[in-house]
Amino acid sequence: LTESIQMVKRKSCRCTHPCKQDVYTTTYSAAKWPSRSSRMECEDDKDCNAYYSEHAAMLEIYYEQMSFEVLRESESYSIVNLVSDIGGQAGLWLGEII
Repeated sequence: LTESIQMVKRKSCRCTHPCKQDVYTTTYSAAKWPSRSSRMECEDDKDCNAYYSEHAAMLEIYYEQMSFEVLRESESYSIVNLVSDIGGQAGLWLGEII
């Protein structure tokens, strides 16, 4: 239901594309932590590892690629160029007539 409402909102939206847009793709993986190979410094290793397994998380955030892509849009023929061309043509034809 919410998807169909959002689709109707998108169809009725007359918004232009954003000038700047950052897009990130994400991946997710999970593992039990701390692993047997990691060693925690506690009085009792068994209790310490059990506590951290239940109450802690280790995050590793990294870029999948170290490159980025920049796309720029610009108008191909501006209003200033249009007025300039019309003025140039008018001057050419008026000069020819006179």
